[in-house]
Amino acid sequence: MKMRNITMCTLDIGLIIMCGTASSVLAGKETMTESNAVPPYMIVMSDTHVSCPEGRWAKATPHFKAFLSSLQADPPEILFINGDIVDNMVIENGKPVMGTVQHWEQDVATYHAAIAPYKQIAFRGSLGPNHDFYEVGNIPEALAGEKLCPQRGSFAWQGFDFVWLSSKIHAFSNEPSKREESFTPDDLQWLDRELAGKQRVVLFFHVPLRTAETAKRGPWPGNRNITTPPEDKIYSLIDRHLDKIELIFHGHIHQAMETDYKGIPIRLTPFWGQGHYSKVSVDGDVLRVEQHTFRRSPLCLVCLGVSP
Repeated sequence: MKMRNITMCTLDIGLIIMCGTASSVLAGKETMTESNAVPPYMIVMSDTHVSCPEGRWAKATPHFKAFLSSLQADPPEILFINGDIVDNMVIENGKPVMGTVQHWEQDVATYHAAIAPYKQIAFRGSLGPNHDFYEVGNIPEALAGEKLCPQRGSFAWQGFDFVWLSSKIHAFSNEPSKREESFTPDDLQWLDRELAGKQRVVLFFHVPLRTAETAKRGPWPGNRNITTPPEDKIYSLIDRHLDKIELIFHGHIHQAMETDYKGIPIRLTPFWGQGHYSKVSVDGDVLRVEQHTFRRSPLCLVCLGVSP
């Protein structure tokens, strides 16, 4: 098994919760823990669920804006939101339902207004199905790709390549005959080509790969699970490039989590509901990843579960 030179630790609003200097093993990798990321750095989070005032989670927006304001003294070079950037849900008759195209446009405008003052930060992201766009419905992925962020892409930063691909399905049937693939053939061919030309890669998918830990937190109504089934073609593609993938970030499940796929560390740091985010930096050839928590948002039962 390839040993990846990755540092992991956990902090809370800048205060150390669990950090040390001793070597440890996380998700099958040899890692070391240290306290502070060093500039330059990037931030990775998911599930911001930015919403206009009429949306079901209107408080998500001031929470996100307060976080951005807190970065002004020492801003990251990049802030990557790994899906479910906007919420596009409203409450009707006491139940959450998908918003209209007009409501989605208001959420998108709210997000762009929130990030507009921070010209020094490069905002990037992937798309989350069922919020940023709909698998079936009137907000196609191409429209979200135009108005929110590209559906797929890559960038080089500090000696690493960061590659994202937006998942297409938000929940999978537990009956194999009813399952769909999470990515199109074109997406898979694109990702295969991207990975073939790179050496040290960090991957972003909104919908998690299925591990024992993610599957446990992924049950969904209708005899479904919101993690990618093990027979999906994405797994064989990752297996072909296993030795060059350093780390995978996911979203979708609203719980911070560390797990792994065949020794590749996987991290989830959802922002809305728990205020989690990861601070990523590079020291020499060491990739440093710190988990932080920014002032928990007002608790609600739905926020503490998985993403609807």
